[in-house]
Amino acid sequence: MDRLPAGHEPMRIALTGHSGAGLLLMSDHGRQFVRKQAGSEKQNPRLRLQCEKLQQAHTQGVPCPAVYRSGEDGGLFSFDMEYIPADSVAHALLAGRDLDWTTIVPPLFALVDRYRQTSQGTIPEAAFLTKLDSIAAACALNDTLTPCLDRIEGIIAQLKNRAWGGIPLSDCHGDLTLENILMRRDGQIVFIDFDVPEQSSWWLDLAKLFQDLHGHWCARHMILRAPESPESLTAHLALSRAAARLEPLLYRLIPKGQERIWPLVAFHLLRTIPYANDRAIAEYVLQRIDAVADGRL
Repeated sequence: MDRLPAGHEPMRIALTGHSGAGLLLMSDHGRQFVRKQAGSEKQNPRLRLQCEKLQQAHTQGVPCPAVYRSGEDGGLFSFDMEYIPADSVAHALLAGRDLDWTTIVPPLFALVDRYRQTSQGTIPEAAFLTKLDSIAAACALNDTLTPCLDRIEGIIAQLKNRAWGGIPLSDCHGDLTLENILMRRDGQIVFIDFDVPEQSSWWLDLAKLFQDLHGHWCARHMILRAPESPESLTAHLALSRAAARLEPLLYRLIPKGQERIWPLVAFHLLRTIPYANDRAIAEYVLQRIDAVADGRL
């Protein structure tokens, strides 16, 4: 792997990230790029795998950022990738913009189909049950969640009784949220922030989309800040319209689509709770899980 460039210090602007890794917009010798750096040595292996996954996707023709370099500096792994001026589908929706779904759906479905074709067997049911147990244990260690533990345990018990068999094991994007689908000014769709989840399946990619469409994960900060504001109401309406547009198409991709998708959506939402340092966030996620479980998905 290439070493970090030596010499003068390039321009650095901190960007917003959610994984604990550092994210910087940088400019060096007239070229702009984004540097993603591990927040600790413990994060190095995962970030290295993310880098390799992004490189592989780009090589295979997936519309995603190119990787310029990667390596370690001071014991922390980082990689530089192409900076793509674009707006995310999530931001555009929450801002109330009308989207041209005819430009979004084809590349989205092409990506999902690419991963579908890599299916080899199924994920063992025990992998999901073990993960649910680990979520319960992590929640019990988070003092912020103490008032919510009974509800969390009830949801986990319900999910453990669901059918977890038959979920294909395949390559996947790993974090296919609306925030990670970008729309360039020329109309091209670009996918970013590939991840390496413990359970890898294109079904879980679809569930990530529903995590935003019905779990309203991408709108959590806006809605919690001012739930009755025009902006929050616009966000609700925009996500409902997007769901109505995408739902029928997504359900057709897997057998018994609606029945099989909702436990995976609840599973994704539940995985965020152990990291909540604010009870309001945990309550919000639990409310969205209840909405999914009540058959609104």
